Amino acid sequence: MNNGDKFLNNIKEIISKCCGLSDFNITSEKHNENSLIFKVYSNGTLNINLDQLITRQEFNICFEKCRVKISRSSNTKIKINSSLFFESCFFEEIDISNVCFSGKFQINQFDNIKKQEEMIKDITFNNCVFFNFIL
Repeated sequence: MNNGDKFLNNIKEIISKCCGLSDFNITSEKHNENSLIFKVYSNGTLNINLDQLITRQEFNICFEKCRVKISRSSNTKIKINSSLFFESCFFEEIDISNVCFSGKFQINQFDNIKKQEEMIKDITFNNCVFFNFIL
């Protein structure tokens, strides 16, 4: 299993645990040279029905009182209600409570991790990732 497959499995696990979804698939498409767009499908459509929420746009990911495993770098930023932004890899746990997002789920992979190595411990992926939830 390569790093891309491992990363995709991590995304699936997060969505499954945080959203309580079990029957869904994720596809990815290349957005540009450095980023992929992941689409979440449930029952063959982009609309996912959650207990707390019905999606309005392409898809909706709802984090409700869940812990997301990431490894924070020194410039981690969280901005709630307009977007969620962290530049990180998966390691530490942070709490994200009662936050829902609609729109595109975009992941940019950074090629040069050397500058951040001293900030990130126990790294298991070659690249860090950039999450951009666009409402």
